[in-house]
Amino acid sequence: MKKIECAFVKTNGITLHVAVAGAEDGPLVMLLHGFPEFWYGWKYQIDPLIEAGYRVVVPDQRGYNVSEKPEQCKEYTLDVLRDDIVGLIHYFKREKATIIAHDWGGAVAWHLAQSMPEYVEMLIPINIPHPLIMKKALLFNPVQWVKSSYILFFQIPFIPEKVLSANDFERMIMLMMKTSCPNTFTTEKLEKYKTAWEQPYALTAMLN
Repeated sequence: MKKIECAFVKTNGITLHVAVAGAEDGPLVMLLHGFPEFWYGWKYQIDPLIEAGYRVVVPDQRGYNVSEKPEQCKEYTLDVLRDDIVGLIHYFKREKATIIAHDWGGAVAWHLAQSMPEYVEMLIPINIPHPLIMKKALLFNPVQWVKSSYILFFQIPFIPEKVLSANDFERMIMLMMKTSCPNTFTTEKLEKYKTAWEQPYALTAMLN
């Protein structure tokens, strides 16, 4: 990877860790990770975006890795997470940004584009459908009920953290391995994820 600078940015009442790279005067592109990732999951996309002339900003979303981790579930609603991103756009002195977002980050990005479209130059959601399509699937598609049942599991207090962190995060690692192409994750790369998951209160904050 080309030179990446890490910084802690105050936005929307909290402090987020962000990785920043590329020309300071380039158009802003922001990469939003999903669960159970953090900024490092975008490592292969950063260099091509720099070469295309972008100013690349990759935050650890609130609750993840070394970003701040509020304790209340209400601190992780879509409105709050959206406002974190708006605050970052302001911090980097831009009026709008191209948003590339995966999984849960995609949900945040869709919400930003729908509720405050003036901040979005272009939206590129990955592995996350339009919210209305998702709502329809959850109402009428039994297959989707099964695939989304983990959301109900995540609502249970304490137990998800114990299950996911057991045996040195064995289930979390299996999740990463089973949903990716072969050889995507080396032992060294997985150790970086485990370090992020081991941060104090991180797993509960990620689930929140």
